[in-house]
Formats: sequence, structure tokens, C-alpha cells
Amino acid sequence: MPKDTEEKSDSGKTINLHEYPIIHNPDETPLHHLVHAPKEVAREAYFHLVYSVKPPFFKFFDKLSHTLRSSIKLLMALAGFLIVYWMPLGLDYHAQAALAIFAGIALLWTTEAIPMPVTALLVPVLLTGFGIFGTSDALLPFAHPVVYLILGGVILAAAVHKTGMDRRILYPFLIRSGGKPDRLLLYIMLVSAILSMWISNTATVALLAPFAISLPAKIKDKEVSARLTKILLLGIGFAAVIGGLGTVIGSAPNAVASAILAEHGAWTFLDWMIIGMPTSFVLLFITWRIIMRVIPMPDVDIDIGYLKDDYAKMGSMSGAEKKTMIIFSLTIIFWVSGTSIGQWLGFNSSFMSTAIVGLLAAVSLFVMNIITWEDARNVPWGVFLIIGAGLALGEAILITGAADWITDQLFTLVYGLPLLAIILVIGFIIVIISNFLNNTASAAIFIPILMALAVSINVDVRLLVLPIALILSLSFITPIGTPPITLMYSLERVSRKELAKIGILITIPAVFICIFMVMLLNNLGLI
Repeated sequence: MPKDTEEKSDSGKTINLHEYPIIHNPDETPLHHLVHAPKEVAREAYFHLVYSVKPPFFKFFDKLSHTLRSSIKLLMALAGFLIVYWMPLGLDYHAQAALAIFAGIALLWTTEAIPMPVTALLVPVLLTGFGIFGTSDALLPFAHPVVYLILGGVILAAAVHKTGMDRRILYPFLIRSGGKPDRLLLYIMLVSAILSMWISNTATVALLAPFAISLPAKIKDKEVSARLTKILLLGIGFAAVIGGLGTVIGSAPNAVASAILAEHGAWTFLDWMIIGMPTSFVLLFITWRIIMRVIPMPDVDIDIGYLKDDYAKMGSMSGAEKKTMIIFSLTIIFWVSGTSIGQWLGFNSSFMSTAIVGLLAAVSLFVMNIITWEDARNVPWGVFLIIGAGLALGEAILITGAADWITDQLFTLVYGLPLLAIILVIGFIIVIISNFLNNTASAAIFIPILMALAVSINVDVRLLVLPIALILSLSFITPIGTPPITLMYSLERVSRKELAKIGILITIPAVFICIFMVMLLNNLGLI
């Protein structure tokens, strides 16, 4: 056997990687191989799936050569930059340059003419090149606390997956469904949502997708099997996004919005949960019903016997699982009430901030030898560059006065409308943008603009920012705006037309529900 096809497992057994070729060719190999793969292979493939997938949305480019395809995409971004740069908007040089840079970067992110993290590196280069920021100011957003909060959450997610805690949580739900398709969909969506509140929602999709493929594969009728696979994948993808609404770390836009709100007043991890949790569960139930109504649920029972056997073989929790559970539980406690605990213990007020708690959790996992640097090598470092670039763009638009110009345009658009109508108009504009532009960048750019608009129309900043921050994550229509949908779509079990149809049917009521929940909780005095 060639050396490059062998790997030693923890037990010393030689593994033939060609038995699990998803590592080498994830686009052509059934994802259900991961369910029974050795943990070393599954872990590597898992991270590869989460962080190497690209959305095949612009399929008309595939007919062109790689060089021509890349050239056209780069020219599109350059054209977008130049059009905005030379438009007679009546802005000063720096404000116009900031808007032009935003347009060009947005097109690069949307088309992926170059990898998104590389595009992110271009942001400080352009901001300093056009004299908007000095070097230090341009790079400062890349060290924003929100970056380290997400980093801590991602490492926690890696520990949960490595120790097998995720499957220990998942299996009882799948077994409880009894193999009934409607209950299986509900339970797998519930697990997807709950996990996504605390670990990466993209990682959650990577965990659950193999089961969505392997369970229906046991059905003899191939048409029924394909339909149920499609239903389960849609449920997992949508539920991962919806569950991510529940907490600050569930989705990068939540973290960005919370960080910006905290800079302008008292705002905590618990404050977000009070809004995000109930909104998430309401949306989850409605999405479950919509999926079943749009795609007829097959009248067939699924054999889940092997799940019961696998669950029985797990036995009691391992030492690594127990340590991870303790660290995970303490992290959640300190995220929710760390500031109060820190003050009670006499610590500096910043010591128990969510970012510091996340880093402390990550360090603890390394100290306990639950996570090694070899595991951390697979962490999606590029996503932190994207967050930092989005924050830098948002700051540039704000500081140059470009945000004031955008605010004036929005003010003209919504002038004279009641607050509810204003939020609805902006909400639907934002949801369209977030389906074509990375929602993390969208949050970093538009949240400061919305705060300025709230001041100009004299309303509570949170009443405008919070529903829009929730809506920013509702990227269900295209596979571009949010990674969980990108990953789900990339498995090629759902067509673009099907995704768009169901995505629209979920997005429209979801926008109304996000707004309604914020208004309701505000009237109840909980915001």
C-alpha cells in the first residue's frame, strides 16, 4: 500500500484512506461514509467539509476556462468599484472611496473571484491606499473582541466533535423518532438548532448531514429515499441558521451586532438570549411545518436499528467527554452571567467579558489535552479575517461620513412611515442583500448605519437594530449568504430552484416573526 494512502490511528492500526476518499474528493464521494469512518478520518473529513466547501451557485461560469472565469469576476468587481467611485453622489473624496471599496469587495465576496479570506486581506490595503485609515487603524478591527469570541466558540465546537459529545446528544433524539419521517425531521431539526446555539452552525450541518444521507439510503424505493434525504438536509440547514439566532455566538452577525450595541450602552450575552431563544424556537416550528407542506413526507418507516446499536456501544462518558462537558457548561455560565460573577469576585470588569471567557475556555481545552494544536490547525482561520474586514469596512463607512449619506437615502425612503413599516421596508432590503453578500460582512457594515438611522428618526436604537440583526441571518434563498446553507446546497441533493422556492416561503414569514418578537418582548419590558 503506498505511504500516502496510510495513516496510523490512535490504537496503532493502519487506516486505508482510500476506503474513505471523501477526504481527497468530497464532491464525488457519498457523505454517509463519514458515519462509519474511523474517528481520525471522520474528524479530518469533517473539518474539510466545513471549511473547504464553496457554493456552486454561479454555474454558468463553469463552462468557461478557469483563467477566463476568474478574469470576468475580477473585472465585475473592478467595474463595480469604478462605477461607484465616479458616480456624482456629492460626497467628499474619502466617503466616495469608502463606498467604492465596499462595492468592489462585496462583488469579490459574492463571486469568490479570489478566496474570501484573501479578499478580506485586501480591505486594509485599500483603506490605507486611499488614505481613509492609517495602518494601525486599518488593522485594529482584525483584533476586535468579537473575533476572539468566535475563535473560542469554534475551538469549543472542535472539542465537542472530537470527544463524540455531539453524537451522544444526537442519537437519543434520532432513536426517539421511532423512524417516523415527520418526527425524524422535527427531532433532527431540534438537535441542529440546539447545537447551533452553542457551536458553529456550519459545523452542525457537517455533523448531521451524514445521517440525513445514510438513514434514507436504507429505503429500497430510490425516489422516496432521495426525497427524504432532501427533506432532512433542508431541515438541518434551515434549523442550523435558525438555531444560530438564539445566542451571541450562534452566528457571526449576532456577535457583530452585540459588540456594536455594547459599545453604545449596556448589552449582555443574556440580553441577546432573551430575544434570540424564543424567536429561534418559533421559527423552527414554522419552518418544520412549511417543509412538510411543500415537499410531501413519504409514508415509510426508517430502520434505525443500527443507531440503537451504535448508541449502546458508546457506553458511559469518557474522561475527555466529562472534561469537555464541564468546560462547556462553565463557559455557558460565564457567558451568561460572567460580568456579575467577576464583579462579585472583585475582578476587573473586562476579565469576564464574553471574548475573554471564550479564550479561557479554549486554553483550558488545550491544557486538559482535549484539543491539540494538530486539531486547531483545522480551525477556519479565514473566517476571522472576513469578520475583521467587515468591521473595518463598517468603520470606514461610518468615519468618512458615507454612513450619513446612506442614512439620508434610507431616511428619504422611509420618511413619514410608522416605525413598524420602516423596520419592514429595511428588513426586506437587508434580507435581499444578505442572500447575496456574506452576512457577517453585512452585519459589520449595516448595523452602524442602522444605529445612525435610529438616532435620526428618534427611536430606540435596539428597536431598529435587533430585528434587522436577526433578519441578517435569514439567508435561505441562495447558497451564498451563510455557510450552513452553502454546505447543505453543495451536497447537490437540493436544486437551486427548490432552495429558492422553499427559502422564499420561509423567509417572508420569518422577517415578520423577527420583527414581531422584538416588538412583543419590548412591550413586555424584556428589552
